[in-house]
Amino acid sequence: MKRFKKFFKWLSISLIALVVLVIAAAQFFPQLLEMPLILVMNTVPITRFEVRGEEVWMNGEINSKTYDQFTQIIAENPQVTTLVEEIVPGSMDDDTMIKLAYFVREQGLNTRLLSHSQIDSGGVDLFLSGVERSMERGAHIGVHSWSDGAREAADFPKDSPEHEQNRKYIEDMLGDDAFYWFTIYAAPADGIYEMTDAEIEQYGLITQPIQGGPAGALSGTLASKMAAIGNPDSDVVIIYVQGGPVPTLDTQEFAGTFAAVNQADVYLVDVHQTQTLAPHHFTKREISFDEAKVFDTESTQILADVVSHFKNAGKQVYVVGVSFGAFLVQNLLAAQGNVADGYLIVVGRLDMPAEVWQPFSEGRMVGFVDGVTIKPVSADEAGMGGGSEFVDGNMAKLAAGLGHKRYTELLANIDLSNVIYIYGKTDEQVGRLLEAEMTFLESKGTTVLVGEGDHSGTIDSFTSEGLGKLIGLTYMK
Repeated sequence: MKRFKKFFKWLSISLIALVVLVIAAAQFFPQLLEMPLILVMNTVPITRFEVRGEEVWMNGEINSKTYDQFTQIIAENPQVTTLVEEIVPGSMDDDTMIKLAYFVREQGLNTRLLSHSQIDSGGVDLFLSGVERSMERGAHIGVHSWSDGAREAADFPKDSPEHEQNRKYIEDMLGDDAFYWFTIYAAPADGIYEMTDAEIEQYGLITQPIQGGPAGALSGTLASKMAAIGNPDSDVVIIYVQGGPVPTLDTQEFAGTFAAVNQADVYLVDVHQTQTLAPHHFTKREISFDEAKVFDTESTQILADVVSHFKNAGKQVYVVGVSFGAFLVQNLLAAQGNVADGYLIVVGRLDMPAEVWQPFSEGRMVGFVDGVTIKPVSADEAGMGGGSEFVDGNMAKLAAGLGHKRYTELLANIDLSNVIYIYGKTDEQVGRLLEAEMTFLESKGTTVLVGEGDHSGTIDSFTSEGLGKLIGLTYMK
């Protein structure tokens, strides 16, 4: 028995020492703990490809399986001429990335970036492999230095052999190695530097002029987060957050909402949401409720970025959210505080009943009879979806990702005196406000407009009145 006690005592001491060693390694050499995860992630395909006519769209990091995936796709789809990188954050296996890149060049393929593309590190290196390389304005290209785990590229002398593989690759693709030296000084290995349009052209990353219209006050990733009409020189900016959720930006609804606004005097901005920026992420598989919450957080941040841009430019900024957009505006207020000059929230809810958001979190939709009684409904009746089983269920989860929140609690310490809130008593999609919600808004000094009609009727009847109160009749037709 004593031997066993000594053994377990020795084992306990050894385990404690091992834990201390691991903690020390994590503090001083964090890259050592990343290696097992990288090894595991390199054993399974993580890069996603989708053939669309003569294009193959790419998403995800490059790993040891990516080359085999891509060569098989090209073998099965000889019509492909162009590799479109959408979201490619980098490479877990640089040797495979370089092998893949030389294959792309040998096949005579072109590379292309969309207005919402985001490529970093190895994703940028792969982009250079295209014979013709094009990008739409708004695409993000991020670069940084490489590291061997102990030292960064900039720590090695310029004639050091450690530079040669990456330097030669850049020279082979672009004709000289100037871009290589730019990247290793642009940002450290654990950072990212977003290149400007001028730098992208200077270092020859593209072979064609940047597409997507003339450069204006908006550039970089911000330009891809919005569409706009009206007078860009106006001091008054109205940012519109559309309803749904649906996987497309509804420009017709956007224009109709502001038909009574004088566009010569106001700049009208239609802001994207995650599902409208990258709709294909919601069409091929079922997302989880937790993923939906993350996507909603991203949509809120997109809205915050656009608001911040125009506020920093010294503009008067007003935010208008309708239906699902109303929830996003509430989420902006909860997350960022009162950052705009005024808000119009149309047919939203502060505290959606659990009997509603829980079915939505499972991909099922319900609605209201006379604004009160809950019943199952279709995607069309719920005013969301996208015409397929995956999209409908995923849009429902996005709605629940905001609908489960208690905004009477989240907005308790936020100034809402510059908010106009519109709801309908017989709203069949979000229901009528309960007495507790009304009391909360009254306590915050919010202007409340109440309609007797349903969801669409309330929007049609009160939006123009709300806009007039929000920005003033001077800017209305």
